[in-house]
Amino acid sequence: RDWSSDVCSSDLQRLWGAYAAWLGEQVQQRLGEDAETAPRLLAFLESRRAAGQLPNTDIDLRVWLDERGWIVRLACLRSDAEPIENELRRALMDRSLRLPPPEHMPQPIELRIRLMPGR
Repeated sequence: RDWSSDVCSSDLQRLWGAYAAWLGEQVQQRLGEDAETAPRLLAFLESRRAAGQLPNTDIDLRVWLDERGWIVRLACLRSDAEPIENELRRALMDRSLRLPPPEHMPQPIELRIRLMPGR
């Protein structure tokens, strides 16, 4: 058996996982720094949670990046996604994250973002 292919695959999986974690932090930071988008998103999610329609304020996303590290497409994985997606697109699309994805990284990249009051 050729273990070298398993090692390479394992190393790639760790690299991709590390990049996805970093990407999630970057997206969350960018949203937290957006003085307009974050409060609107949080208010919408909190209103849904208060009405018993959501257990929390998590946002599950799928993002696609180009070879430069720019978000070129995103999809929110929620049934009430349209207002959320519009806000996220405004805040995140067509902006560089300063670090391109690793070569051959599968896309979309799935992220979970948690908006917190005061962030």
